[in-house]
Amino acid sequence: MSTAPAQDYKEYDVLLLVGVGIGATPLISIVKDVLNNIKQQNDVEEGAVEAGSKANKKKPFATKRAYFYWVTREQGSFDWFRFRGILNEVVEY
Repeated sequence: MSTAPAQDYKEYDVLLLVGVGIGATPLISIVKDVLNNIKQQNDVEEGAVEAGSKANKKKPFATKRAYFYWVTREQGSFDWFRFRGILNEVVEY
């Protein structure tokens, strides 16, 4: 059984995401998911350290770094990305 490449991204240490035009939409979802998973994993690890125990036995999220390249014809498209707050959220973290 084969799966779409975007379904296995959580298994890799480093991601290279390249989107063209509106094809960036699913990749933006991946960027947000990676950020949320990294934050959640850090919270779990911090809680385990404070409690003096090991983190839960759930398979750890492997991704540590993601590179996102987006090619679009119009520079205004990037304003949409910035407007959604995604860029700021990634930069802050």
